[in-house]
Amino acid sequence: LSMRLSDGAMLAMVGGYDYEKSEFNRAIQAQRQVGSTFKPLVYAAALDCNRHVDDPHCGPKGQDITFTPSTIIVDSPIVGFKPKAGGGVEAWKPGNAGGEFLGDTTLRRALVLSKNIVTLKIAQEMGINYLWQYVQRFGFKTELEPNLAMALGAAALTVEEMVQAYSAIANLGDRQGAYYIRQVMDRDGVVLEETEAGERTPDVLDDVTAYQMIRLQRDVVSSGTATKALELGVPLQGKTGTTNEYRDAWLMGYN
Repeated sequence: LSMRLSDGAMLAMVGGYDYEKSEFNRAIQAQRQVGSTFKPLVYAAALDCNRHVDDPHCGPKGQDITFTPSTIIVDSPIVGFKPKAGGGVEAWKPGNAGGEFLGDTTLRRALVLSKNIVTLKIAQEMGINYLWQYVQRFGFKTELEPNLAMALGAAALTVEEMVQAYSAIANLGDRQGAYYIRQVMDRDGVVLEETEAGERTPDVLDDVTAYQMIRLQRDVVSSGTATKALELGVPLQGKTGTTNEYRDAWLMGYN
């Protein structure tokens, strides 16, 4: 799915490989786990946390906390607990892809290398309620569960939802709504319906935060998990995302 950032025109869409075999449009109908493509929204929430864009402020008990791209977070194992089927709880031991831990890690490097543990620690520091309230501004139609797994992209969302969410970063804070049909005419050339642009929601996030995220996501492509995208030969910012056994594999990118 490819959207023009200036007005929301959907320029290209592939929702399947054979319409006769399946009319189901996976680009706008299929809800798939988004994996690490959700992480930039978590990092944007952390950077915006400094600007007190929500009430109450993020952080434990409303205390002010500060995140910058150079903030140091320790990438080390953590253990949590989750509800167990049939009652009770069981241990939850999230890890990083590849099982590697880096120790002291900057926020920037953690995003570039898509480190799960650092992302979870950032979410814990902000508070899940703050994060959950923050991501509502990206216009998701799907209900998100306010838990730690949300920060790692456990939610199942459509490609269309993710494209429009990322537009808020790419447009320096303004979320761009989509449209698919430019004009409808009858056989005599009379215009029956016309669309100029999708709805734009201004100031979804701070423009400074958006700029920082663009720079961070440029590094994801130049030296992180999305270096394969360099083969496109165009300047690109973005984020990869994968789920277990690569059942879902994403690249959300923009320029």
